[in-house]
Amino acid sequence: MVLDSLIPQAHGGQAPPWVGEFVHADVRDAGALRTVLRGVEAVCHQAAMVGHGVDAADAPAAHNDLGTAVLLAAMYEVGIARLVLAGSMVV
Repeated sequence: MVLDSLIPQAHGGQAPPWVGEFVHADVRDAGALRTVLRGVEAVCHQAAMVGHGVDAADAPAAHNDLGTAVLLAAMYEVGIARLVLAGSMVV
């Protein structure tokens, strides 16, 4: 299953054709996360906005820091302990 908000800068506003089960939601939406995480054994977290890594203006966006915090809280709430987290070049 893939959960994505389909931000135009990242995906052009639509899910890639190879995506199977898809949920259109934001990683910062705790209610949506609790719903889709039920029965899941592990999460691969790729939701991040990437700048150019040049200066402080590229600091993490709400998708990166708040989104990860909301995801971790929802995972804890439903009992998921396995997480694969992808960093960005800004990290």
